[in-house]
Amino acid sequence: MSIVKKELKREKILESLITVYKEIMKKNRMKRLVLFDPYPDRTVFSGYGDIFQSAEVYFVRYDVNSETFKNSNSGKPQALVSNSPLSIVNILVANSKLPGIAIVDSQNTHLEDPQRIREKAERIREENSLDSLLVTHTEYLDFLPRVIADKKVKILGEVGE
Repeated sequence: MSIVKKELKREKILESLITVYKEIMKKNRMKRLVLFDPYPDRTVFSGYGDIFQSAEVYFVRYDVNSETFKNSNSGKPQALVSNSPLSIVNILVANSKLPGIAIVDSQNTHLEDPQRIREKAERIREENSLDSLLVTHTEYLDFLPRVIADKKVKILGEVGE
């Protein structure tokens, strides 16, 4: 049985998560990691720097703004992905090596048209003079039926072709 503490602090939870992530990465000799930020309502936790420096981290975080990275000076993720308005592309570029956008909706079973996604991504890339743009899904695919999740991954693959 677990012990529940009344005032479990955000920093304590994130420190524990980072310890677990690092152990998993080391044990499995991982060189890449997709990480959905569990606390997207605040600035990026400074402890993520250890992970950003130890692997290629594709960091998915929503609601990115100018305050998001104000306390983070310990590394950048390989890619920073957001579904925020496109006006924040400059923040994505400044805080990662590869900016990304979450376009494929992981919260419903609608199957997007790969050509439309490709056109939207290409327009964003061109309008912002980006060499590359990572395109991905909006959430984990865990809650979709497996057949739909597989089709959405296939759609993303078609977008990249």
